[in-house]
Amino acid sequence: MASLLERLKYMIEDIFGKKTYAESQRDKYKKVISGLEKQLGKTENLGDVMEQLATDYNTMEVNPDSAKGKLSTTFVTKESENRKAVEQLGTDFNGVIAEVQSKLEFARGEYSYWCDEAKREDDEMKIYQQQYYEEEERLRKEAAEEEAKRKKEKS
Repeated sequence: MASLLERLKYMIEDIFGKKTYAESQRDKYKKVISGLEKQLGKTENLGDVMEQLATDYNTMEVNPDSAKGKLSTTFVTKESENRKAVEQLGTDFNGVIAEVQSKLEFARGEYSYWCDEAKREDDEMKIYQQQYYEEEERLRKEAAEEEAKRKKEKS
């Protein structure tokens, strides 16, 4: 009977929206995945930016005849000073993106696990709920039979 009361407690808590550990973990990983996907979405054009940087470098520094005057001189000076730092920054950024993507895959795996775990708990609670109601029905019938028996004995 104690396990039936535990199951009833679970059902009541579920009705009032209190989450189990599995459900809270599932929701936590869902938020993590959403946040990581949102942040990774902001980096989608990194390859285009790096490609444009390489094009600008090739146009302005490797082929300086394509630009004239102060713009060319200023660009060549600044570009040559900062080019390697920017390329290294791009490489580092790509490394960080790869690391975040691997963590995103881990979070997706955890989310999937906790979704399954929450579903398993709910399925178990449905079985327990059925058992609880069957037990209640059996006790009610026994009580009704006892009552009928007592009434029969009195008459």
